Amino acid sequence: MTGRRVRETTLTDCGRVAEIRVRSRQSAYRGLVPQPYLDRLSVVEDAERRRTHLTRSDGGVHDRLLRWVVQENSRARRFYERAGLRADGAEELFEVEGATVPEVRYTRALRR
Repeated sequence: MTGRRVRETTLTDCGRVAEIRVRSRQSAYRGLVPQPYLDRLSVVEDAERRRTHLTRSDGGVHDRLLRWVVQENSRARRFYERAGLRADGAEELFEVEGATVPEVRYTRALRR
């Protein structure tokens, strides 16, 4: 993925980032997590969580890009691997609608 630049999210980005996150989850996680959970995902709520997180953060430079990925989502895993992220061995169970969904953590160091 040459030519791509990763940068910090700004408050101005939150609405569009939330829209992309929610719509992509609703598409990519179909059949992997319970549908009622996907149907309730809200762009407005996701954007507000991002804004709150950004205003509470210390504003410092982060050395690591981190992404949790549903273990069975092979398409997303290939995407992140092509982008230079690697599974670091950490796994976590995501509880949703009474179902347990295993996730794996992908990371990549960011250049300053």
